[in-house]
Amino acid sequence: SVMENEGKSTVAANIALTLAQKSDRVVLMDGDIRRPAIYKILQQKLEKNQEIGEFLKGKVDVGNVIHFDAETGLNLLIGTKHYTNSTELVSGERMRDLLKAVRKYAEYVVIDTPPTSLMADAEIMSEYADVSLLVVRQSTAPVKMINDTIDMLEGSGSEFLGCIFNDVKTRVFSGKRVFSGYGYGYGGYKYGYGR
Repeated sequence: SVMENEGKSTVAANIALTLAQKSDRVVLMDGDIRRPAIYKILQQKLEKNQEIGEFLKGKVDVGNVIHFDAETGLNLLIGTKHYTNSTELVSGERMRDLLKAVRKYAEYVVIDTPPTSLMADAEIMSEYADVSLLVVRQSTAPVKMINDTIDMLEGSGSEFLGCIFNDVKTRVFSGKRVFSGYGYGYGGYKYGYGR
């Protein structure tokens, strides 16, 4: 996503859960090392030696940080701790090694990243991915920032698949004829289609 609170962690978890219904080799990675959220969504508790951030810092082996959750059917690479040096950690050699190892095992790896407007972490992670999706919550991010993020994703090493339009609100109109039957707005700008 471009901004915080657009629903990307929930979308990432739901995509991974859906894929896990077809394959037992799905890995869900929380790539937001600065503000992890997947552990909250899936109600996971971790010991310090199970934190993905501790692996990236070189403190534990990969076997400690990846674990299978029988309730969801997901292999998890997650964390609960906040790491202020997240950009350094996700751009390091250990992250590349981790993703190489996971790719050999997994049929699908779903990576939840931080918002693109806050730090370079998402841009770095998009270079590691095969495909990328942008979660856009209605009336949250300015159009220019969305377009800039799309340009960044299209220029990365991953194939940009498109946007997931999240938390869409529609209006019900009374009997009068109105210009816009569908509309959305960003900041002070409004756009409409149809009648």
